[in-house]
Amino acid sequence: MIEEKSKIYHFLRGGGDMGRLTREFNWNETSLGPVNSWPQSLRTMVDVILHSEVPMLLWWGDDLIQFYNDAYRPSLGDNGKHPGALGQKGIECWPEIWPIIKPLIDRVREGGATWSTDQLIPIYRNGKIEDVYWTFGYSPVRDENGSITGVLVVCNETTTAVKAIQKVEESEQTLRSVLLNAPVGICILDGNPFQPELVNDLFLELVGKNRSDFETKTYWEIFPELEERYAPVLDAVMSTGVPFRGKDVRLTVILNGVEDVVYVDFVIQRFKSATTTGPGKLMVIAIDVTDRVLARMTIEESEQRYKTLITESTVAIALYVGRELRIQYVNEIMTGYWGKDLSVVGKTLREAVPELAGQSFLSKLDQVLTTGVSYVGREEEAVLKVKGVVQTFYFNFIYKALRNSSGEIYGIHHMAMDVTEQVLARKKVEQSEHMLRNIITKAPVAMCLLKGPAFVVEIANERMFRLWGKSRREMIDKPIFEGLPEARDQGFEEILNNVYATGQSFSGEATRIALPRGGSIQNVFVNFLYEAYRDADGTISGVIAVASDVTEQAKARQRVEELVDERTRALAESNMNLKRSNDELAQFAYIASHDLQEPARKISTFTEMLKKNLKEVDQKSTVLLGKIENASTRMLSLIRGILRYSQLSKEPQQISQIDLNEVVRTIMEDFELLIEEKKAIIKCDQLPVIKGIPIQINQLFANLMSNALKFADKDRHPMVSITSSVAPKDEVEAHSELDDERHYYKISFRDNGIGFNQKNARQIFDIFQRLHGKTEYEGTGIGLAMCKKIAQNHNGAIVAESEEHKGSVFYVFLPL
Repeated sequence: MIEEKSKIYHFLRGGGDMGRLTREFNWNETSLGPVNSWPQSLRTMVDVILHSEVPMLLWWGDDLIQFYNDAYRPSLGDNGKHPGALGQKGIECWPEIWPIIKPLIDRVREGGATWSTDQLIPIYRNGKIEDVYWTFGYSPVRDENGSITGVLVVCNETTTAVKAIQKVEESEQTLRSVLLNAPVGICILDGNPFQPELVNDLFLELVGKNRSDFETKTYWEIFPELEERYAPVLDAVMSTGVPFRGKDVRLTVILNGVEDVVYVDFVIQRFKSATTTGPGKLMVIAIDVTDRVLARMTIEESEQRYKTLITESTVAIALYVGRELRIQYVNEIMTGYWGKDLSVVGKTLREAVPELAGQSFLSKLDQVLTTGVSYVGREEEAVLKVKGVVQTFYFNFIYKALRNSSGEIYGIHHMAMDVTEQVLARKKVEQSEHMLRNIITKAPVAMCLLKGPAFVVEIANERMFRLWGKSRREMIDKPIFEGLPEARDQGFEEILNNVYATGQSFSGEATRIALPRGGSIQNVFVNFLYEAYRDADGTISGVIAVASDVTEQAKARQRVEELVDERTRALAESNMNLKRSNDELAQFAYIASHDLQEPARKISTFTEMLKKNLKEVDQKSTVLLGKIENASTRMLSLIRGILRYSQLSKEPQQISQIDLNEVVRTIMEDFELLIEEKKAIIKCDQLPVIKGIPIQINQLFANLMSNALKFADKDRHPMVSITSSVAPKDEVEAHSELDDERHYYKISFRDNGIGFNQKNARQIFDIFQRLHGKTEYEGTGIGLAMCKKIAQNHNGAIVAESEEHKGSVFYVFLPL
C-alpha cells in the first residue's frame, strides 16, 4: 500500500514551498477530486510546473482550477491572493481582470495560443489594486484523448522595467520641454560635424536665424563666420568634457534684415541624456547681455545719482551688495525704521539688524539674489528693536535685484514704507466690526445695523426680527422701510435721516409704534436708541439701532404711577418730619451741652473755694473733696466733647485747600511737651493737599495723635508713623461708606502702643465707648467718634487694625 501511494505521488515530490502546499491541499473538495483520480496529463503538467524555475500557472478543467510554482508566487504579492489562489477557480481568483483574460483563455481552449509583451493588467495584491505589467504566453494543454483541458501560463512580471522606461521617457520629454521654454537661448548639437538637434525660440531670436536653417544645415554652415574661432573650442569641449564660457562676446547678426551688434554670455558644455548614444552632444546656452554692456559706460554716473536719490528720498531706501547683503547705501528714514543710525553702513544686514534673524526677510532677500525676481511685500509684519524696545511694525516694501553691466546680480535695492498705523487702524476696524457683529447677534436686546442713506438692514439679531414682526428673509439686505413699510409714516424715517446727517444720537422711551403682530397691526411700546455708525475715517456710513419691547412695562408703569404719586407724597411728608426731628435733636444736644457747662464750672469753682476756706480738713473730707473736683472736671470735659461732637452735625463749614503736612506740624507743636515727656518718635512722609474743613481736619489728626501718645506701651518709647498713598480700587470697593466711582487718599497712623482686640475695631468708633477703665487711661470716649464723624463729613471713612500689645494702625480715607 505504501509503495502504491509513493508511486501515485511521485510527481508531487520536491517543488519547494508550492510543492508542499500542493501535497497538503484537500483536492477532494474541488472538481478535480482526489489526486489518485487525476489523469496522467495533469500529473505531468503539475510535475513540470512545480520543478520549473520559470514562473508558471496552470488552469485545469472547466472550472479552471489553478496550480502555480514558487517562481510565480512573488507575482501574487503579500496580503493578496496567495495561498488562496492554489486550487481556486480562475474566475474566483481574478475577478478584477477576468474581462481581460477570459477571452484569451477561451481562445486557447479553442486551439489557439497567445503571447503579450509588457501588457498592463492591474491585479489585487499587497492589500490593494496595483498596476502590473506582464510579458506572458497562454498555451493549450491536452489530455490523453487529445482534448484541450488545461491552459498553461508562462509569464514574467515586467512592472519595474516598464516603469523605469516610462520614467526615462517622461524625463526626456520634461527635459525637452524645459529646454524649449527656458528663459535663455539653448541649442543642442549632436555629434560632429555638430548637427543641430534642438533649438529654442530665444536662441533663434538672439542669433537672428530661421528655424529652417537649424533643421537642414550643420552648425558651421549656419555660422561660418564663427568656425575658425570656435571650432577648436567645440572639439575640445567634446573631447575633454570641460565646459567653455564666453562673456560679453560681440556678435554681428542680421535682425529683421538689418545688421546689428549684440553681446552675449554663453556656455558650451557636453550634454548627455538617458537616451544619448554615439559620440555625444553639446549644449550651447546663450544670454543676451547687450543692454548690460552698453549700460556699463554710465554706471559710475548712475551710482552717484543713485546715492543722491537714496539720501534725499522721502521714502526709506537701502542698497545691499553681495550674497552677505552688505549695506552700501542707506538713508536716515530706513535707519529710523530699524532703530539704528548711519553707522550701519558697511555692515551686513544681519549684523546691523540682528532682530531679523528668524524672520522671513533674509530668506526673501536671498531668493531675490538667486532668481533676480523682485519681491513685493504688502503690510508684512516685522519685529524690530527701536529705542531699546522690541516692537511690531508693518511695512509695504520691494526688493529689486540690481545687475551690473554684465547682467550679473550684484545687490538689492530696498524701498520701504511704514504702514503700521494704517494696518493697526484697519485691524482695529475689522476687530470692531467683528465685535459689533457678535454684539448685535448675541445682544440680550434687539439690535441691528442699517447701512447707507437707504438704511439697508445689514445685520440684525433674532430679537429685532421678533420686534419687527418680520422674518429674516423679509428684512435682511433690504432698506428698512421696504421690509417694514408700516414704520415709514410714524416719523422714524425723519429721525434716521437726521442721525445719519448730523451724527447726533436719538433715543426714545416707551414710544408707541404700530407693528405687525399675529396678522394684524398692533400698538407696542418700545425703548430705542439710534446711534450713528462711523467708518475708520469718521465718516458716517450707517445707523445702529437698539430697541426693547416695553409694552408690558409701560402698561404696568401706568398702573404703578398712581401708587407712586401717593407714596411719594407720603414719603416727602415723612422726610420733612424726620429732618425736623434731627434738627431739633441736634439743637437740643447743642443747647444741653452748652447750658450744662456753666453748672459744671461752678461745681469745680465752688469746690476749689471750699478747700481754701476750710482751715482744717480731716483725711476723709479731703478725699471726698478730691472726688468732687475730679468728677466735675470729667463732667466738664465730657460736656465740651458732646458740644464739639454736636457741632460736627451742623451745616458744613467753609471748604478750602488743606496742606496735611502743615496740619501735622501744627499738631506736633501742640503736643511738643507730651512728646518730649514720653520721648516719642514721630515720623511723617510727604502728605497730600486736600479740600476740607480746616478745623475738623485739625481735630481729626489731633485726636489720632493724642490716642497714639495716650495708649503708649509703658515698656517702650512711643513711635508714630504717618504715611499716605492712593487707595487701591479693591480697598475702596470693600468699604460701603466709600463711592466706588471716586478715588481716595489713604492716610495711615501707625503706633507701637498697647493695641486692642480686633473684634472691637468697630466698637471703638461709637460715642462713649471705652476699652479701658477711667483709672487706667483718662478720656471721654468721644475722640474716635468725632474722627469717624469728621471723615464722614468729608465723604470719607476711617477704620482700624490692631493686635493687643503690638500696636495699632488707623486708616483715614479722604477723597482726592
